[in-house]
Amino acid sequence: MVLVAVLALPLVAEAQEQPAPSAPAATEVFIPSYRDPALRSESPDLLGRTSLRFATSDGFPPFQAVDATGQPSGFNIDLARALCDALQLSCTIETFAWEDLPKALADGRADAIIAGLRPTAETRKTLDFTKRYLQLPARFVALADAPAEEITPLSLAGKTIGVAAGSAHEAYIKTFFPAVRTRSYDRHADGYQWLISGEASYLFGDGASLASWLATEEGSCCGFRGGPYIDSRYFGEGFAIAVRRGDERLRDALDHALDVTNGNGIFGNIYLKYFPIGIY
Repeated sequence: MVLVAVLALPLVAEAQEQPAPSAPAATEVFIPSYRDPALRSESPDLLGRTSLRFATSDGFPPFQAVDATGQPSGFNIDLARALCDALQLSCTIETFAWEDLPKALADGRADAIIAGLRPTAETRKTLDFTKRYLQLPARFVALADAPAEEITPLSLAGKTIGVAAGSAHEAYIKTFFPAVRTRSYDRHADGYQWLISGEASYLFGDGASLASWLATEEGSCCGFRGGPYIDSRYFGEGFAIAVRRGDERLRDALDHALDVTNGNGIFGNIYLKYFPIGIY
């Protein structure tokens, strides 16, 4: 069963003394949507534009990677093509090194960046951003046959939590779950093995990465526990598409296309293709 949820307002835990999941755990696949159905999105005037050139990067699966044929593929690539279709534009997607993405935009080699770029005070100095199209929550994962328990700072006290070293997730756990035993890993594979072997009771990390692992044969041993944690101070404001600063016409057109793909189910289809168990 698929549950489509409209997230018109930010779901954050900005000032809680004890964190609470932003949404209840559910057996349905929760498809996030940031489209406000109460607002009508107007078709944009593209002033004769016939094509749209996206810049992306490599090495960030399942969002973007270069496939065996040398072509970009992944969640962001499928979404970029869907946005072009919604705007009735031909689509070009070129891969650049991550650090060269803003320069590709500034030099006129691309019109927009879709690469999991997050709006920050620094990136907003030179780029404008669309509305967010995906917020990545933090999640807990445990062995599927582990005893069920409520996920709270008190219930997890004294238990070993595996978390990526130096990550925002590590900082979050140390701040809000101070009584747990944090065990930090440099390689995700190590964390997975700690969980499987019982050396860690839980992993806490990025919901998208964990969902991708849970969908593998190795990850079938385990499952999400509790609900998603969304806190922009730790986990950012979510993914958005970047355009040149001041290019309001293209930004608004892409916002419209995001509304269209959310409204007609295409975004949901892309989401389920890459995250069949969901990330929420």
